[in-house]
Amino acid sequence: QQKKAKEHGAMLEELNKNDKIITGSGIYGKIDQKPDPTEDFVFVEIADKTVIKILKSQVSEMVKLPSKKTKEDKKEKNDKKEKETK
Repeated sequence: QQKKAKEHGAMLEELNKNDKIITGSGIYGKIDQKPDPTEDFVFVEIADKTVIKILKSQVSEMVKLPSKKTKEDKKEKNDKKEKETK
């Protein structure tokens, strides 16, 4: 548990503007402003021109977008499966 708490704390310190996140309650959005390290909250854009203020501790995870290579690998696998079924 201590390891997870440290990892979560480190993730919160790394938050930057435009990072995509998921909150503890399942809200998906992106950081609207660079978080102030002295504050306990962040501003998150959840829709076009809709920004909410949440506690940093409620940021559950940062969303990692799949890399181009991952997308290409999936496409190759799908192409391979289609050829095998023909």
